[in-house]
Amino acid sequence: MKAIQALCMGMSLLLVGCGDKEPAAEPAATAESKPAAEPALVTVNGAAITETQLDYAMTRTLGESAGLLVGPEVRDKVLQSLVQSRAIAQQAQQELSAEEAAFLEEQVRAYREELLVKRYLQNHADPQPVSNQQVTEYYNSNPELFGGEVIRTFEYITSVGPLADLDREQLKAAYQKASASQDWKQLSATLVKEGFPVKHKQAEMNIKLLPPNIKEMVTNAKVAEGVEIHTRPDVIMLRVLKEQVTTTKPLQTVSAEIRKTLAHKQMKEAVKSLASQVMSQAQVDYATTDQQ
Repeated sequence: MKAIQALCMGMSLLLVGCGDKEPAAEPAATAESKPAAEPALVTVNGAAITETQLDYAMTRTLGESAGLLVGPEVRDKVLQSLVQSRAIAQQAQQELSAEEAAFLEEQVRAYREELLVKRYLQNHADPQPVSNQQVTEYYNSNPELFGGEVIRTFEYITSVGPLADLDREQLKAAYQKASASQDWKQLSATLVKEGFPVKHKQAEMNIKLLPPNIKEMVTNAKVAEGVEIHTRPDVIMLRVLKEQVTTTKPLQTVSAEIRKTLAHKQMKEAVKSLASQVMSQAQVDYATTDQQ
């Protein structure tokens, strides 16, 4: 159900504002606005706190089995906490401006709607269970997520800022002339002294995570020998220093993680389908503004 909780806020945005056929959501009733239907355990400035409210507070604070596990002393403490909370809330209510009161009502409405969406999803969203075959297929299709990554260590010298075509060709020629140099950091410093606007970088990354222009160069370069030079949009000289492939984690050690990921995806699909069904029956009328 955690997946439902994570998705219910997004779903509330999908289901809000369904036109005239949908009755307006009323603010949640309070003891001040609606008399309690059951006897009061205690009243605070005339507002009742009931057994139902106490039970809910205990469940919310201590968990579903609170009523079976706690004694009268804890129950009294929770009740006193409710009394204090009610008194403070009443005082806060008196201090609200009209704008603050309206905003509070909107918060109550939004939270009520969120709870309704959560309840609806719990009752109607029916995601497909994750099969062992799906877990295996996901594992085989995404080896980079579980090790088996190709990591290349590379370095490059790149131009900085715009270059005229003549400067571009001169820098390319300087690269070609010095490409056999072993110390590219020093080479970069020398080029700067000669007036070329360049900088040197070295990195170690998964090839798939690189920006397209660098990814192409890193992929094409031969490890420890090849040099790639590109001139658009920047003038770049790059070489790959070494390559390593990380160890792949066994399926049995990551299957629970995969199952959790797929279960979340299945829930998203179920919610999407459910939202489509609900929206197909809803009348939604967007306000239009006449343009002069």
